[in-house]
Amino acid sequence: MDGQVVAYYRVSTELQAREGFSLAGQRAAVHRYITDERLELLTEYEEAESGYHPSKVTLEKRPGLQNALRDCKRHKARLVIAALDRLARNVVFIASLVETRIPFVALDIPNATPFMIHIYAAVAEEESRQRAQIIRAAQLIAMARGKRWDQRCRQLAIDARARSEGLRPVIDEIRAAGIHGVYPTMRELQRRNVPHFRGTRWYNSLVRKILEHLGYYEKPTMPWATLNPIKARQRAESIRPYLIELQVEQDHTDRETAAILNERGLRTATGGPWTRHTINELWRRYLRTGGVSASSSETRKTTRALARRRARRKMRSRTKG
Repeated sequence: MDGQVVAYYRVSTELQAREGFSLAGQRAAVHRYITDERLELLTEYEEAESGYHPSKVTLEKRPGLQNALRDCKRHKARLVIAALDRLARNVVFIASLVETRIPFVALDIPNATPFMIHIYAAVAEEESRQRAQIIRAAQLIAMARGKRWDQRCRQLAIDARARSEGLRPVIDEIRAAGIHGVYPTMRELQRRNVPHFRGTRWYNSLVRKILEHLGYYEKPTMPWATLNPIKARQRAESIRPYLIELQVEQDHTDRETAAILNERGLRTATGGPWTRHTINELWRRYLRTGGVSASSSETRKTTRALARRRARRKMRSRTKG
């Protein structure tokens, strides 16, 4: 037990880990201790994680430390760290490690008892808290003098708006075809194979942000889910004759039906224009299973004809795909 040790190094940020800040110093101190004490180094672990988050520092967020403690248990070895604050700057977290009964040595206090470890941990936590207050006060003074820290965020926002403006011709063409809303626009972008700047698929939140940049996004004021169910079905029943006329008698598609309804001045429940998606949603939710006006034989007959016609067109579209 006395001859084998596991080394653990920690820095606060990923940038410090990439640049090697303090890691080299911690490693040199630990290796010097191992050489002087003639110990055997089993393995080393390093990670980038903040050591001070009140009530948020948990072992689950420190996989490197978890692996180091697991090796200490397996080989009955000691954990060696360059300084106690490299373990954490949180009293509760350090106290929980002391309770695990796994021996560890902090080279800044190599002969410390558990009582002394608790005292030093409290001092390290208070030091970190005071340092954060000083840094925050300095930032407020600098901000009052006009200094900004969000240059990168501002540049990212400018780049995002430039990409949105680059897509304006495509979005205008989609809207001219009667396609509005976030989800329908996303589906149309995918159907047209418009490339995503990251090379991934389009998703709702990104399309919504693009529409906001272009000034096309309007927050829904009365979505279908919040309508009175009876009024929603009555409204759908008022649209049924138009669907039968346009799709059964004249054999129009959903897209063509939406365009004709818009030309006739009809609007959806939210006050927006009709699209092929809203036509399909109207059919799926309210008209496919019949309704209050479907009691007559003529209405049932025309509804079945409409259902057969939509099923055939859907089958043809799948076959083409």
